[in-house]
Amino acid sequence: MRAKFLLSKTFLIALLTAGISLAAPLTWTLQNVTFTDGGAATGSFVFDSSSNTVISYSISVAGGNTANFPAFVYQNGAANNTGATVYTAQSVIAFLTNIGQPSDQRELNLPVLPLPAGGGAVSLNLANNLGAECFNCFPYRLFASGQVIASAAPTPTAVPALSPAPLAALGILLAACAVALSRLPRSGLS
Repeated sequence: MRAKFLLSKTFLIALLTAGISLAAPLTWTLQNVTFTDGGAATGSFVFDSSSNTVISYSISVAGGNTANFPAFVYQNGAANNTGATVYTAQSVIAFLTNIGQPSDQRELNLPVLPLPAGGGAVSLNLANNLGAECFNCFPYRLFASGQVIASAAPTPTAVPALSPAPLAALGILLAACAVALSRLPRSGLS
């Protein structure tokens, strides 16, 4: 009986750990990112591919047509920055601001989607005309070059998740254990 219990316990532990996957957010750093007007963008953002969200970001733009695009920092939590939105269908991550009147918006649309969950290097999609920095969508400046390179995020924010198949198997196993326990004689339990 003891051997059977240990075998069941080992099977249960294996079943539980088999389905756990950690979705670790990655820090994506801009490298050699330039605009068609000669400006440049530097910085990074933390992206969680399991939830398809940007967790944090700090991207500076400078140079080029400074009359329309003075130096600026897109940074979550900073004044005038309203957040980052992932537009999967358009293959861009938009870093958004509100810099005055309700209609005065400056945004940076990084054409890098989809980002691989495992990291690596991803070139900006220069053929994607939605990839640009714009002020109220006009004027705008397109990207001329660049890529983003992944590294581990600075703080561990991974959340364990049990995938559906092991979860279903666990439910069946627990139900079978409940039935087996209900058939044990009550006198032997204390």
